[in-house]
Amino acid sequence: MLKPNTKRRQKPQAVVAAVALPVVAAVVQPVAKRLARIEALLLEMRFEQDVLGKRLNAIKGQLEVLSERRVSKDHRPRHGERRRARPANTAALPQLH
Repeated sequence: MLKPNTKRRQKPQAVVAAVALPVVAAVVQPVAKRLARIEALLLEMRFEQDVLGKRLNAIKGQLEVLSERRVSKDHRPRHGERRRARPANTAALPQLH
C-alpha cells in the first residue's frame, strides 16, 4: 500500500527535437567531364541495343527456318491421301496480281 505523502511517478513525455539536415556542399564537375560520362553511357546503351538486335535477328531466322519446314511438311500428302491433279496447261490460266 502507498503512503499518502509519496508522489507517484509521472510518465516521461516524449521530447521532440528538431532534426537538422546535414549540410552537403555541391561539387560541380566541369562540363567536359559530365559530357564525357554521358557519352560513355550512351555508347554502352548503344552496344547493348546492338547485342539485343543481333540476338533478335538470329531468333527470327530460326523461326523462319522452322516455319518453312512446317509449310513444306504441310504440303506433302499424308499417308493414304492423294494430291489433286494440276491442270496440264497452266499458262492458259489468268494470272491474278
